[in-house]
Amino acid sequence: MLPDMCNRAISPLFLFVWCPFRLDNAGRIITGENGRRVLKTKDEFSGDLRYWLRFVASKASPSESFKPKVFLAITRKDLLCNHNISMWLRSDLEKIHREFKDHVELDVEKGVFEVNATRPKSMALLTSYIFSVARTILDAAPLESKICEKVRRFLETSSSLHQVPPIIHKQELQRILSTEESLLLPRDTFDAVAKCLVNSGDIIFYVSVELVVRDVQWFGNKIMGDLLHFNVQCDASDGSKGVFTAVDLAKLLEEHVNQRKTSLRSMFIRRELSP
Repeated sequence: MLPDMCNRAISPLFLFVWCPFRLDNAGRIITGENGRRVLKTKDEFSGDLRYWLRFVASKASPSESFKPKVFLAITRKDLLCNHNISMWLRSDLEKIHREFKDHVELDVEKGVFEVNATRPKSMALLTSYIFSVARTILDAAPLESKICEKVRRFLETSSSLHQVPPIIHKQELQRILSTEESLLLPRDTFDAVAKCLVNSGDIIFYVSVELVVRDVQWFGNKIMGDLLHFNVQCDASDGSKGVFTAVDLAKLLEEHVNQRKTSLRSMFIRRELSP
């Protein structure tokens, strides 16, 4: 149902689908002793939505410009009779909205729908609204794409002029991009722009150690080449296991950057192998 946003550096869209009835392990609606279907409580709704929003927020860029946009679809409207479930949950939705407003965008007024899947018109209202929001976002996408392209050209130029090292801490690169007159990139848009450049293969971003490999060719030739052909002087990996994981590589790169600050000697040097 959600439109394809083409992995652009723009606000991602998420649809949270919530069934207001309690279900058994087979996915069937539970019926109480009085023969009525058992509704979930407000606490259950809040718990379900908060759990999901925390997951979305943890994966999203901490950017005001690229906050995820969340829509809520409450299903089984056909079984709710005249019960206005969205109004019943209104105060909880507003509370959750205030709690997550710095991380995700949830429009309590327009972004909450009660859906009857048996009626095409009910589904059409939800789909139409989501796609209208998507069109608004995509209309602004050329500007965001232009920002990514400007950053890409700057990094290419800085590479040829040796103005920026091939691997650099995220904060330092943020500082450079935010002060470069031709860019003046706001710091809160960095992660979204970085994601765009990662998708296009222009950079590698190790989030766990907040390191950006600005020169991918250097990374392939120098780091991976030395790693595959020579012994590496570092304690990041347990060689006895014969395995060098992605976590080991991230730690190794972090050691390399930190060592470069205090010494001209690199850990990526040829050593004589034991006979």
